[in-house]
Amino acid sequence: KIWMTQYSLGRGPIASSGFEHVFVGEEKYDKKSQKDTITGLHNWIQFWHEEKAHHIEYLGSKSQSGTHLVSARFEWKDDDPEKEYKSISTMLVGSSVPFEMAMLSVAFISFGGEAKVPGIYFGNEGPAQIVSYSWDSHGETFVRTAYLEA
Repeated sequence: KIWMTQYSLGRGPIASSGFEHVFVGEEKYDKKSQKDTITGLHNWIQFWHEEKAHHIEYLGSKSQSGTHLVSARFEWKDDDPEKEYKSISTMLVGSSVPFEMAMLSVAFISFGGEAKVPGIYFGNEGPAQIVSYSWDSHGETFVRTAYLEA
């Protein structure tokens, strides 16, 4: 429930969830830059599928803490004519969705939805920080986003 409950992006229709944001990625209009931008997409499996389908253009690694913890820059060509740019997305390459959901859920639940948990290592790789943000609706707290930050 904390991952799958849908919410609206801004004042638009109900169209997203924490799961979609983190594991699939989504496009949102940024009022500041007046452009569509990519938000979320913190999962290496989705990244790999989109890159294989020629929808993502990898633009390099901003930082890398080994071979599994990677912070990548990329452009994503989705269903509109323009490519949207993602300045940074940290992914734990080689992990499974169930592992990531469990890890991120523990941080989210343990800190009441708003988490910044530093000093996370994956073997010799790190340090990373788990970050999560929530949204509240009708007295319940749901995942808005949760990700690793290298």
